[in-house]
Amino acid sequence: MTSSKENQRPGLVAYLLNLAQFELELPRETIPGFILRKASPIETKFISDFLRSGGAHYPNMIRPYEMRWNFTHGMGGSSESDPAKWHYHVFEYPAEDHHMNNRSRLKAFEMACAISTGRLHWGVMSGKDMEFPLFNRDLFAELDRLQRQMQQALERLDTGMPHNPGVKILQRPQGWIRVAKMARQPDPPNLAGLKAEITRRWPLTGLLDVLKETELRVGFTQHFTGTGSRSALDDETLQRRLLLCLFGLGSNAGLKRVCATPPGEQYHDILYVRRRYLHPDALRNAIAEVVNAIFRIRASHIWGEGTTACASDAKQFGAWDQNLLTEWHMRYGGRGVMIYWHVEKHATCIYSQLKTCSSSEVAFMLEGLLRHGTEMEVEKNYVDSGGQSEVGFAFCHLLGFHLLPRLKGIHRQKLYRPIAGHPDAYPHLQTILERPIRWDLIRQQYDQMIKYATALRLGTADADTILKRFTRSQFQHPTYRAIIELGKAIKTVFLCQYLHEDALRREINDGLQVVENWNSANDFIFFGKGGEIATNRFEDQELAMLSLHLLQISLVYINTLMIQQVLADQAWLDRMTPDDWRALTPLIYAHINPYGTFELDMQKRLHLEAA
Repeated sequence: MTSSKENQRPGLVAYLLNLAQFELELPRETIPGFILRKASPIETKFISDFLRSGGAHYPNMIRPYEMRWNFTHGMGGSSESDPAKWHYHVFEYPAEDHHMNNRSRLKAFEMACAISTGRLHWGVMSGKDMEFPLFNRDLFAELDRLQRQMQQALERLDTGMPHNPGVKILQRPQGWIRVAKMARQPDPPNLAGLKAEITRRWPLTGLLDVLKETELRVGFTQHFTGTGSRSALDDETLQRRLLLCLFGLGSNAGLKRVCATPPGEQYHDILYVRRRYLHPDALRNAIAEVVNAIFRIRASHIWGEGTTACASDAKQFGAWDQNLLTEWHMRYGGRGVMIYWHVEKHATCIYSQLKTCSSSEVAFMLEGLLRHGTEMEVEKNYVDSGGQSEVGFAFCHLLGFHLLPRLKGIHRQKLYRPIAGHPDAYPHLQTILERPIRWDLIRQQYDQMIKYATALRLGTADADTILKRFTRSQFQHPTYRAIIELGKAIKTVFLCQYLHEDALRREINDGLQVVENWNSANDFIFFGKGGEIATNRFEDQELAMLSLHLLQISLVYINTLMIQQVLADQAWLDRMTPDDWRALTPLIYAHINPYGTFELDMQKRLHLEAA
């Protein structure tokens, strides 16, 4: 260890191991910090490999930083408050290699928790079997900032409420928030002409031709590799059969129907390709390839710079009911499954998931933000009322996302006080103010919340499993209660901004219109069999969903090229108005023929005997 400024280097590892709970079995609040010990060679080797291999796969998750701490020997020492006297340490990796048992893996996973968020500053005490209390000045600094942010947001809303024409708080016993409807925006004057020009240049373009052209330009079929060690099919034949198979599944026309495409393919050949080459992981990789290609070909003067916002929503599809996934939907009626989409603001869907009608949309919202696998860096996510909750607000905050919902029941929403002891603060908001946030509960369980958030980010557990673990008992888990308290604080800040800023309400509404447009296009493309997923096997249902996803973003890819080619004409570019740019979308299909061609030969007869 050295305090020399010349020898200060970024720390290579962060070690989070709460011995107060796992080893010493002492109450968390009795220890002024976390009790950390020297890492064993096994733990050191694991975290070393994790950084060296995982750092390349998770560049936004692993952020090496300078580890700073203030420590004392034993339990009775006093903490050093002067940052200039803090010590600096560089972690050294030993060369030993050991096999790890389950207990060591658990500890090593906890070591990774601190660095996975890139927010906490932890360190390893290196010495001869010595343990030190580790004090971290930045441990709860974020909670203090959040508390101040709540105060500022409430003060801003309270001050502006008398002059806010779009929001009124009615003086009713339980409070009532009334938000005025947004004014209708003017219709774009030239988009109809732009769509007509696209139809004139590319009349009735076949949907299968759209998929083919996307493959020839992007080459997404490279991700479809067989399950065997060798293949007797040449590349051209395999490419053709893969495209027919993807079209048959994505349009729901079926594999038998696409066999009639000249020159005809045999059904058993198409079925062989489906069984051997089409798998969910390969389809997700192909989708990510096309999505990234869309981002690369976009002209910035037309579509603007790269976006960091997406919208998510679910759509019901009819499905056979002899399986565990299909349920009756209480709102829409009918049996079926739900497909949850994540669509960025220019109509490019980055992720899709199959879910039951009754499962939590919050869990799938989180999964999509973390697992989309594209080059897009999501920062904001627009959802409707079903995709938000206090738990969703909390986890999005811990994971570094901004959750922006459009609340259906805005009239019954409540705000929470940042601190206790000021009952007369915010006089214009008194009827909708609730109790103060329990910050002590959040601080007590903050390390546990970080662990759960890290498990989500690393894929150790999925969001649906974590939420079910918290809600499977009639007694609330203390960490779950702390997550809800944190969510109430984040939601209060959001509600203050939502009620104060008309621009934010407009932004959220426009973002959700994009995913609604995506849902409407599903019916146009997934036209076969009445739009019903005609299978009981989960894998087949997932393949149908992913094929539809791939087919629809291929349409977005080709339409992007078409629109840019038309707007390359300066005359068309000069005609575009701000309203046209606002409403411009590549998800249009008036010029698309999804059904194929129909041949009518009056000289050709069916071979039937005379009556």
